[in-house]
Amino acid sequence: MTVSIRIPVTDPVIGENQGGFIMLPTFDHLTADNRELLDLVHQRERWWRHEPWVVNPRLFRACTVRVLLVTDGGLDFGSGDFGLRTFVKTLQQGASYYVRYEITLAHRNSRSGDQMMDPDPGISRRITNFDFANSDHFGTDMYDEAWLFGIDSSFTGIGDDEVRAIAEFMDADGGVFATGDHGSLGRAMGRRIPRVRNMRLWDNASGDVGMTDATRNDTNRRGHDTASTFDDQSDDVPQTIEPRLYTRRSGIWDVSYPHPLLCGETGVIDVMPDHPHEGECVEPTSVNETVTIGGASFVEYPPAAIPGAPRPLPEVISTNTVLTGSIAVIPGILDKDPTQPHTFGGICAYDGHRAGVGRVVTDATWHHFVNINLVGEVGATAPKNVGFLATSTGQAHLNKIKNYFRNIAIWIARPELIRCMNRRILWATIFNNRLVESLTTHLDVRLSDADLRLVLAVGTHARDVLGRLRGACQSRRLALDLLEELIDWELVARLDPWSPEPPEPDPSPWVSPEALIDLALGGAVFALRDEFESDDLDVDKIDEEAIDAVAKRGAATVIEAAIAELDSDLGRFADSFRGGTSSKQKAD
Repeated sequence: MTVSIRIPVTDPVIGENQGGFIMLPTFDHLTADNRELLDLVHQRERWWRHEPWVVNPRLFRACTVRVLLVTDGGLDFGSGDFGLRTFVKTLQQGASYYVRYEITLAHRNSRSGDQMMDPDPGISRRITNFDFANSDHFGTDMYDEAWLFGIDSSFTGIGDDEVRAIAEFMDADGGVFATGDHGSLGRAMGRRIPRVRNMRLWDNASGDVGMTDATRNDTNRRGHDTASTFDDQSDDVPQTIEPRLYTRRSGIWDVSYPHPLLCGETGVIDVMPDHPHEGECVEPTSVNETVTIGGASFVEYPPAAIPGAPRPLPEVISTNTVLTGSIAVIPGILDKDPTQPHTFGGICAYDGHRAGVGRVVTDATWHHFVNINLVGEVGATAPKNVGFLATSTGQAHLNKIKNYFRNIAIWIARPELIRCMNRRILWATIFNNRLVESLTTHLDVRLSDADLRLVLAVGTHARDVLGRLRGACQSRRLALDLLEELIDWELVARLDPWSPEPPEPDPSPWVSPEALIDLALGGAVFALRDEFESDDLDVDKIDEEAIDAVAKRGAATVIEAAIAELDSDLGRFADSFRGGTSSKQKAD
């Protein structure tokens, strides 16, 4: 018989018992010595989650991303309903073999104790009365990404000196996430920042994002109540969103992917917490402005960094739906008119890396991130006191939402950090048991002598392994990063579903460049094996940039050989058609 026991979590990264309790299986048929082995398995799992180099000393230490989280007004980082503790824990618990987060919590006002997650040992720094213009608080190179959760609706928000500091940070590759809520909530921080200012609505001038409008963005889905109410936002029933799909032709097939932010480890991220009145994300109506702030000028949406490539612009990457006749009721206090059905933008993303600046993400509401919408309302009756944790189905939804949080943290990181993470992911792949067995079978074959079909098979294994580790979208993104420096951007754009304005026309259906992705991965893995195979490998003595160079050289070698073979094959086909002898003629 199998039973479960609850034990306190002791986490080497986020501190003892910071995660509450976890369920560990135990088996009453195990002998004492086998119970010791089971304890060893549990310890190994904890190591693999937070310190994988203990289990496999051939792995590098994880890349460190310096994250600044800023909020104001009635929001904080505590365990109350409007606290962001669950979100912060999600980042902390997302530490892995390729990334960990050095987190600074900042509040625009005076806060202490639980509101600043004090004394959580996983927090690097806490700053109250935060000021972007204070060089002790903020600077161009102090953080890699800044997250702004605004509730303050005043017009006397951040001044020119603070806006300029954020704009300089963004133009120096710093990533930014920003959100508010319905109406003008969040306006104080978000309404003047370049790019952020026009990637979502920061007031209710249009009458579309208020709290009482019939056209309010009410995404509540009926859960455990007979009617949609305010506290229905705290149950295990999410709203379903519609991710934007990006399509590329692959031979005779069209292949579609969501945006990388919504590429989950188990598939498309298609749910979000629900709420009775969200804000709204939009695409800018004017994209050619130069913004002057504090005497400095900033091109809001610069041209592409690669000459000839299309300029990247913000895109609404998901759509949320308001149902007909939704109501939001607080008995005796509030009874809102039934909603009119409509859709609105839930997430907007700007890939600034394509233009040599930082990436930006905006979200319709911080209600997607606060405790009350994730783990329930304080003091509510079950199951609304635990939110998505109430059921296994709810936990599956929560895992998708947590995946979205972590995707943002990775996607808006500086380009050099994304290269750092990609390097570790690719490096770990060559020590995966499937790849080890695949390459060990051909120890006597070097990349220079390998048949392209063998390289393709290795690359196919590698992409599948990467897909299991990071999801199909993310594995494709890593392979495309390898290809970008090897082949013309127009060919990469044909393979890259997220590239703006793909070249026209589509490639011929009988010539698909899709195999180039697996060939590039196979060449990179083969080259890394050739260069670094050693029973005495010491990762501390390896120049990490050498890994990049070896991987790119391997991918380039294979791509060049593949294109040469394709040219040869097409030449033979053409010669056979134009002047060869047909099968019928041979038979006659």
